[in-house]
Amino acid sequence: NKHYILKGKKENVSDAHKEILKLLIIDPEKSRERPRRKNVKRGTAEFAESMALKEANIPNYWELYKDNTTFSEMLRICKSALGKNYKKIAIDANCRTYTRIVKMVNGTFDSTKIGYGKDAKGLEKLMYSKLWITKIQRIENPQLFRQYVQKRQAIFLKLSNEKLGCWPTVGQLPNSSGEITTGNDQSYTMEKDLYSEINEVFLFHGTKPDTIQTICNNGLDHRLCSDKAMFGSGIYGAEKASKADQYTDDSSTRTGGTGKEKKMFLMRVTLGKCYLCTNPNPQKYRRPPCTKCKRDDCKTHDSIYDSVVGDNKKLFREFVVYDDLQCYPEYLITYERR
Repeated sequence: NKHYILKGKKENVSDAHKEILKLLIIDPEKSRERPRRKNVKRGTAEFAESMALKEANIPNYWELYKDNTTFSEMLRICKSALGKNYKKIAIDANCRTYTRIVKMVNGTFDSTKIGYGKDAKGLEKLMYSKLWITKIQRIENPQLFRQYVQKRQAIFLKLSNEKLGCWPTVGQLPNSSGEITTGNDQSYTMEKDLYSEINEVFLFHGTKPDTIQTICNNGLDHRLCSDKAMFGSGIYGAEKASKADQYTDDSSTRTGGTGKEKKMFLMRVTLGKCYLCTNPNPQKYRRPPCTKCKRDDCKTHDSIYDSVVGDNKKLFREFVVYDDLQCYPEYLITYERR
């Protein structure tokens, strides 16, 4: 293996090193020389740096996973076999991941809150008390997941540059209502592939039927979110299935009962360094705020948060990211209101 030594002033060498890391993260497959990953302790700055350089790969529980196969090769195989970027894999109802997701939905659905809130208009007329899951599918999109992983690497690099091993979890933030509830029921397969150091979590995202294919193919798009949303135009995740259920059909044409299927995603989200907002009337953020002045249009400082957590004592907390690549729609849940 070849080794290169950077020489010069300490600050210049440090800056050059960071830029080289960024280039590797942008397209790791263009670099023939990849550093070998050392066995380092989780939750350390050294681990953060190693993750920033780690060669990207899809999860080994995916059907598309093959040892020593690059993302590009997987994408080519996927496209040639299916004619599209992604594959939907039905999850066996008897497997632990399926039963855990069912438990996650049931455990975060509160029938007493049906119809409450401006986004829940019309639901109170349906007289249902539970979400009955009929199918769970995993979305395997190698190209989209590679983009997500590269963004995750960039967030690890940011953590490493701060000389930290982890950022506070949502539950550790001052004035927080607690940890994210979806984490209570994750299967081992789901949990072991998440990185708590950068607050990578699973969150629900309800959506209407006509957007499903676009999301599976291209991911979520914050530009399609209303700029009137509480925390601005971003991608919103929910820790409660009750909240996601509000967005799976139009308020003027609500339906429920057997045969009236709805869909929501359980998506991976890298929240990174979180800004917890307790203001009941927050500003409409265009990006996460500055870590120092808390403004989203700051031109003085050079450090911003990665996400906004709306914990302002409303019915539900909101988890918002403003970069599409911080989300990956991994599971598609089909259900009925009964």
